[in-house]
Amino acid sequence: WMEWNPGFPLSIDAKCHKDLPRDIQFDSEKGVDFVLNYSKAMENLFINRFMHMFQSSWNDFADFEKIFVKISNTISEFRMGLPSLLVERVMNHWQEDLMFGYQFLNGCNPVLIRRCTELPEKLPVTTEMVECSLERQLSLEQEIQQGNIFVVDFELLDGIDANKTDPCTLQFLAAPICLLYKNLANKIVPIAIQLNQIPGEENPIFLPSDAKYDWLLAKIWVRSSDFHVHQTITHLLRTHLVSEVFGIAMYRQLPAVHPIFKLLVAHVRFTIAINTKAREQLICEYGLFDKANATGGGGHVQMVQRAMKDLTYASLCFPEAIKARGMESKEDIPYYFYRDDGLLVWEAVRTFTAEVVDIYYESDQVVAEDPELQNFVKDVYVYGMRGRKASGFPKSLKSREQLSEYLTVVIFTASAQHAAVNFGQVGGAGPAGRSSLPRAAAPPPTRPRRDPAPALHPHRTLGQPRARNGNCGADSASSAEGAGPREREWTDSRPAGVGGHGEMGPRGQLGFRGAHARRWLSPQYDWCSWIPNAPPTMRAPPPTAKGVVTIERIVDSLPDRGRSCWHLGAVWALSQFQENELFLGMYPEEHFIEKPVKEAMAQFRKNLEAIVSVIAERNKNKKLPYYYLSPDRIPNSVAI
Repeated sequence: WMEWNPGFPLSIDAKCHKDLPRDIQFDSEKGVDFVLNYSKAMENLFINRFMHMFQSSWNDFADFEKIFVKISNTISEFRMGLPSLLVERVMNHWQEDLMFGYQFLNGCNPVLIRRCTELPEKLPVTTEMVECSLERQLSLEQEIQQGNIFVVDFELLDGIDANKTDPCTLQFLAAPICLLYKNLANKIVPIAIQLNQIPGEENPIFLPSDAKYDWLLAKIWVRSSDFHVHQTITHLLRTHLVSEVFGIAMYRQLPAVHPIFKLLVAHVRFTIAINTKAREQLICEYGLFDKANATGGGGHVQMVQRAMKDLTYASLCFPEAIKARGMESKEDIPYYFYRDDGLLVWEAVRTFTAEVVDIYYESDQVVAEDPELQNFVKDVYVYGMRGRKASGFPKSLKSREQLSEYLTVVIFTASAQHAAVNFGQVGGAGPAGRSSLPRAAAPPPTRPRRDPAPALHPHRTLGQPRARNGNCGADSASSAEGAGPREREWTDSRPAGVGGHGEMGPRGQLGFRGAHARRWLSPQYDWCSWIPNAPPTMRAPPPTAKGVVTIERIVDSLPDRGRSCWHLGAVWALSQFQENELFLGMYPEEHFIEKPVKEAMAQFRKNLEAIVSVIAERNKNKKLPYYYLSPDRIPNSVAI
C-alpha cells in the first residue's frame, strides 16, 4: 500500500506502470499512454492545430459549432458512417431547460439529484420568485410537500482552489445550488439557481423568467460544476480508486485458489494498471488534467479529500443510495432510467453472488471462520477506508448474506457503476455489424493467466473455506406533454432502426461487441464533447448581478481554443473500450471447474440477456434512449 495524497484511499506502491508486477500490467503499455492517446485523439479529431491556442477565445457559439461539426463528421467515419445522434441533440438542444434537467437523471452524473424535503436556508427562494414555473397552482412549500421539488447542491466545490498553473489565464469555480421542479409531464426542469453558497446581494438567485443570457450563463455554471464533481468524485474516487482498493486487498489476502479470488479477479482486471498510469501522467502535478480543468493544479486533490467523508459502504449499495436521495419511486419519477436499469443489474449480480456463496459456504459460521476472507475485508477497511468507522465499511463479515452483498458492491462498482458514468452508447447503430458470442465463449484470447506476482501476496497458504461439494480448493422521456416544439423534438419517438442494443444472437445468446465490432462512444463523450454543455473551466467569475450578461461575456467565460481541444482529446481518449473488452457475465479464464458454479454463471448470463431485452424494448421509441446500463455495454472492470 502507498499513500498518494493525504486522506486518499491507499493505492498500489508503484510509481509507474513498469514498476507493477507483470501479471497486473496492461498487455501493451502503449495502448494506455495518456499523452500519446490525447495527441492521437486531437489528431484524429483534426483539432491539433488549436491545441496550443491558449487565451484565444472562440468568436461565438457558431464558431464552436463549426469545429464541432467537423468533429462529428470524423466520429461518423470512425464509427463506420454512423453519427452520434445524442451528441448532435446535445448541441442542438443544450440551452433548453428540459435537456438541462434530463441530464441530472440520465446524463453522465445521475447521482447528485435528490428530492427536496425542506428548502435550504442558504437558498432563500420564495413562491413569488418561481410561481411562473409552478404548474399545479400550489405554493412552493406545497410543491415540496407533494414531492415535486428536487435539489442539486455543489457545496463540495465551495472554497476549492481554482487552477493557477497558467499565469496568463485566470480560471474560476463556483459552488451552485440548483432547484428543480417536476412538471405536469413528469419532466424535471430547473426553476432557480444560486451560483454560490452564501446568499446576498452579490449572489442573486437566477430564474427562468430572467433575461435569456442571465439564465443561460447560470445554467452553464451549473453544468461546469457538475463536470468537475463527475470527473473527480463520481468517476475517479467512487469507481477507480474504490475498485483499486478492492483489487489490492484481493491480491494481498486471497490466494489464487480461493473461490472469492476466482470470482473477483475478472472485475479488477487492469484496474491497478490504469490507476497507476493515471497517477503517472494524468492527475499528477503538471499532468494532463492541469491542461484544461479549473480543478487542476491541486483542486481535484482537495475535492477527493473532502469527498472521503461521504464515501460510505451504504452509498455504494445501489438500492440504498437511491433511497437515501429520495429517488426510489418509479411512479413519482418515471423517467429515471439510471435507477431503473441499475436496480435490474444490481439484483442480477446479487442473485449470482448469493448462488456462488451458497456453493462454497454452507453456513454463516463458515463465512466467519474463513481467515483469508476476513483479512481481505479488513484490508479494505483499514487501508482503503483508512479505518474510518463513519465509512460504515465492515471490518469483518459474519454471514453469507453479508458476504453476498459485499461481493455485489465490489462487482457492481467495478462494472455497472463505472459504465454508467464512463461507458455506454446512446443513439448508435442497430443490429448491423454486431458480433455474437456463444454463452460460454470468450473474445479473442488474452494473455494466459499466471498466479499473481508474489509481491502482492503476503502468503501463499491454501487454507480453503469448507465447501459444500468439497472442491473449494480446486485449481482452477416519452411523454413530452407541456414541452415546447423544440423540446418535444428530442423527447418524442425517433425513426425505427436507430439505437443499438443487445440483440440476441442466432441461438438466443447475448451479443457482445468483440475487438473488431463497431466502436462505441461513452456518456462522457455524449454529454461533454459539446463544450458549452460541460465546460471544464470558466475564464470569468460568476455574475454578481442580473441584466449584465451578454453573449460576448458568455463566450469569453467559456474555455479558450487550446483548453477546448485538450478537453475534447480527454473525453475522446477516456471514452474508448479496451481492445478485447470483457463484458459483464463473461468469464473466459476458467478459474472455476465446479459444475454448480458454471451453472450459476450460465444463469447469470441468461438473467443479463433478459435485462438487455427489457432495456431495448423500453428504448424502442425514444429519441433519447438510455443504454449505459445495458449489460452488453458494461465492461467487467475499471480499465480506462
